Amino acid sequence: MDIRWKNIIYRRFIKGVSFLLGVVFSVIIIGHLVELSSMEDMDGDLILNGDYKRSYELETQLNNMSYYLTNILSKYKGEEHIKSGGTLKGHDYNYEIRNLYRDFKEKFYEESKLKKEEIKEEDVKKAFEEEYLSKIQVWKDKRINEDLRTYNEWIKEIDSIDGLYYFISDGGYVKANSENKSKEFFKSQPVYIIYDESEQDISIEDSHIIESMNRRLENYNNEIIYIGLNEEFVNLKEESWNRRRRFLLFHLKIIIGAGIGLMITLIHLMYTCGRKEKDGPLNMTLIDKPYLDLNLIISGTIIMACLGGTYLAYRESYPMFMIPLATMASIIGIYLILTITKHIKNRTLISHTLIYKIIRKIFSSIGNGLKRSPLAIRMIPTPKQVRDLEMIITGIKSIEKGQLNYEIKTESNGVYKELGDGINGVTKGLKVAIEKELKSERLKTELISNVSHDIRTPLTSIITYIDLLKKEEVDSENIKKYLKILEEKSLRLKVLTDDLFEASKASSGSIPVNFEKIDIISLLTQVMGELDNKINSSGLDFKLNYPEEKVFVKGDGRLLWRIIENLMSNIFKYALMNSRVYIDVIDLGNSISIVMKNISAYELNIDANELMERFKRADESRNSEGSGLGLSIAKSLVELQKGSFNIDIDGDLFKAIVTIPKH
Repeated sequence: MDIRWKNIIYRRFIKGVSFLLGVVFSVIIIGHLVELSSMEDMDGDLILNGDYKRSYELETQLNNMSYYLTNILSKYKGEEHIKSGGTLKGHDYNYEIRNLYRDFKEKFYEESKLKKEEIKEEDVKKAFEEEYLSKIQVWKDKRINEDLRTYNEWIKEIDSIDGLYYFISDGGYVKANSENKSKEFFKSQPVYIIYDESEQDISIEDSHIIESMNRRLENYNNEIIYIGLNEEFVNLKEESWNRRRRFLLFHLKIIIGAGIGLMITLIHLMYTCGRKEKDGPLNMTLIDKPYLDLNLIISGTIIMACLGGTYLAYRESYPMFMIPLATMASIIGIYLILTITKHIKNRTLISHTLIYKIIRKIFSSIGNGLKRSPLAIRMIPTPKQVRDLEMIITGIKSIEKGQLNYEIKTESNGVYKELGDGINGVTKGLKVAIEKELKSERLKTELISNVSHDIRTPLTSIITYIDLLKKEEVDSENIKKYLKILEEKSLRLKVLTDDLFEASKASSGSIPVNFEKIDIISLLTQVMGELDNKINSSGLDFKLNYPEEKVFVKGDGRLLWRIIENLMSNIFKYALMNSRVYIDVIDLGNSISIVMKNISAYELNIDANELMERFKRADESRNSEGSGLGLSIAKSLVELQKGSFNIDIDGDLFKAIVTIPKH
């Protein structure tokens, strides 16, 4: 059930439903985000704070009020103070006058008969102001007018706030919009700031407004600043704040719910995209073919245009355009995510980009250019290449001493790496050649030993029984028995000689091959028909499985007959009595495989490749009738027909696989 369920989620209908749900959830999210973005004064403070009187919005409003009133009290102090130049500082000139003053000062030092350290700054400033009186006056008039304009704008801004009471004083300058200037009156308001010599208090918890006021007024004394916001002001602001908070929370709940749904559908689509079943191959569609970076740019541009269009449609009151634009952005966005996911699964996220192709082409061109440069230039050693050269020299000396397992490791990627890799390749080739030669020598020794053993056994019997015949009378009853044994051993010797001759011809490729169209199933059944007596007497249960339709191979019928006969003979000799033998014909598309499986009567404690060597048997005691050449001959005959022959051993299960190309 688990496997079936896993395959259900890969069905096209299920994925289609997930895709549609993903688009719907995405459109819902876009619509609510657009609606939220069009609303003013929407921030995280509405979510984090449940009380307007503790909100950042109220603190900001109070901070702005305190900023205006603090600066009015400490700097401007009324129109008369500004007009009299009270806001001007001695050296607070503009850029042009500061440059004039610097040049004048240098000239004054040069022309003065006094030393520089004897001249007072006030004397220089006084001389400067006398000489540039008109320019300085123009600057002063301009600054005074700017300060007057700022002062009046701030007063107007403060006085325009309904429900705000304030009282400021420094002992001389007094400004208030409330008849009641007592501290108690201001502290009776729902929101207040009290700042004087005896007390500094604010109704908002954890506020930094008092600290800011201290910094602004650190050089002043006796300042009084009282600010109060009445019940009506606070109630109106609180009602608006709560309304915006409810509105924001309502939309956020919908966005979060749709976001969870979108996440679930995306996880399903990303997990199943590109495959029709759990372990099936990854399929890339036409949408996935364009370069990924170009796809990102084009798709991203379209998505941004659609989202911008959705916002404009909402602002201009054209809701009929919102859903199509949001749907298009959602479809393209989900397809883009799935394309990226497929490339991640396919491990082509980086390699399937245009920028990667361009960079790779550039580096390839540089590499090819370096390869075509003169060898003398490429061999000019860098610090890394010097170390590589030392490693190569050390490696060559080690290989000369017979250390064929020594590997030269280089750090650079130039000609020295090629040289090091080349020497490593030669060393590996030499090692393989030596191993092959040693194996060949071992096989030759085993071949001579096996041939000597297999030929000596029947010859010994022949010689022995000839000696016995010499001692027997002509009319002895043992003569017929001895002659029968002589005949059997002679035939055995003939079979060994014939097999050896055939093995030699097959391995040398001197057997002619007549390729034709052959019905392999018919050929197989004919061979089994010919061997029907042996099959019946073997005690083995043969199970033949083959396709219902005919299958044809391109091969030589005579040689194929010999291959099947050899494999059947091998089964008769070495299969476990009263066991089953399976013969399967498998259509592989471009070729046909004949697979013969049987349980061995002998313990298969030998490598499968060694069984195909000449005179090798599973019966290491060599008590069976086999010559040890049958599998070797079959392998050579299969290869002559451009096929392949393999053996697979699993415990006592012996499997021979013959693969022949289709006609």
